[in-house]
Amino acid sequence: MSEESAFPIRDTHLAATTDVCVKCGLCLPHCPTYLKTSDENESPRGRLSLIQGWAQGALELTSKLTDHIDHCLLCRSCEAVCPANVPYGQIVDDFRANLHDKGSQTANEGGNRINAMVVQFLKSDQPRFLQSGMSRMARSSAGQSIARQLGLGALTEGLPDTPSGLRTIKPGRYPHTAKEPQGEAQLFLGCTGALLDAETLDSAVGLLNALGIAVDIPETQGCCGALDLHAGSKQDAQKSMQRNAKAFEGPASIPVISCASGCGAMLKDYGTDQGQIGARHADISSYLERLNWPTSLRVAPLEATAVLQSPCSLRNVLKTPEAPLTLLQKIPGLKVKTLPASIRCCGAAGTFMLNHPDEAQGYRQVILDQLLNEPPRYLLSSNPGCSAHLRSGLRALGLEVEVIHPITLLWRQVQAAQKSAP
Repeated sequence: MSEESAFPIRDTHLAATTDVCVKCGLCLPHCPTYLKTSDENESPRGRLSLIQGWAQGALELTSKLTDHIDHCLLCRSCEAVCPANVPYGQIVDDFRANLHDKGSQTANEGGNRINAMVVQFLKSDQPRFLQSGMSRMARSSAGQSIARQLGLGALTEGLPDTPSGLRTIKPGRYPHTAKEPQGEAQLFLGCTGALLDAETLDSAVGLLNALGIAVDIPETQGCCGALDLHAGSKQDAQKSMQRNAKAFEGPASIPVISCASGCGAMLKDYGTDQGQIGARHADISSYLERLNWPTSLRVAPLEATAVLQSPCSLRNVLKTPEAPLTLLQKIPGLKVKTLPASIRCCGAAGTFMLNHPDEAQGYRQVILDQLLNEPPRYLLSSNPGCSAHLRSGLRALGLEVEVIHPITLLWRQVQAAQKSAP
């Protein structure tokens, strides 16, 4: 490769990994940004060519080049269909890390500022503070005004209403409540858990305990590292990964369970130098599905319609999109609809909805249009970022559709059955 190039190689690793792409184009019909623009530069193949050109020294780093990379949703739909198994997500992360390390001013400066602000906020103790009834204040007129000035309006507009009296899940041990034990598991909370996923975490512990699983929540765990990694802060991501590797030390027989599919996608990709978390990881829905459900654990019927949204991270990385649907079938009377296969990313895509709000709303609208004629009672999603983004859009339209995790709806019906038991 170097003999054919008249340019000095800037990054041998990126030059080599991008060269794995055979430019077949099978990814194009699966890429949301290409389908929207029909621009080759907005496709996985095009972005790989741009990164390859820069790595080989043939292209200069311009705002136009980095804009095309920044527009990527990192949905990784391309990876799911790639015959050459190109590690597309890793390549984009490595490119962004290269720019970050070099202190490039060419990349989206506003987006970088928002990324840094969101990452630092979520990794602090503030989300737990907001859980205590503050989400309504954040969505007030004054709160929204401040949030918009900071570029965080898209996040605060989608905050969930935390039910009154909800148990706060904190680090510690939660013994099972079943007659027959089925083992134990460790639960990953995630940095967005307290703010965006509080009821989901309570539901996870409740269901696991009811099924005979003792739950251990390590106190020293932290952010999975995904936000830092996708923002180019690879060293900070590594610190988070090492912290979690130490917190979740344990035998291979004890699974590490996550509720947010975005976190799960990151945990699954943890390498062996981050302990055995990657090999031990399981998404909450797929883990619950594999457990033995005794007939004594009743689920109350629910005559309602729910639409199930399958996050990109669940489909393309964890590859368990069928697990939530299987669990929901345990609720008698519930009618579950799925979105058409042609609908892909909702537009949340980590901090994409903050950095590119107009584009994110465009992707979201495709899903909202599916709900307008016959609004369901529930919209179910396994990722809190997707949920917040979709919840914000539904509120803007005045649609009273509750957006929750699939296991939350299941746990509610288990609790309803317990309360009605003689």
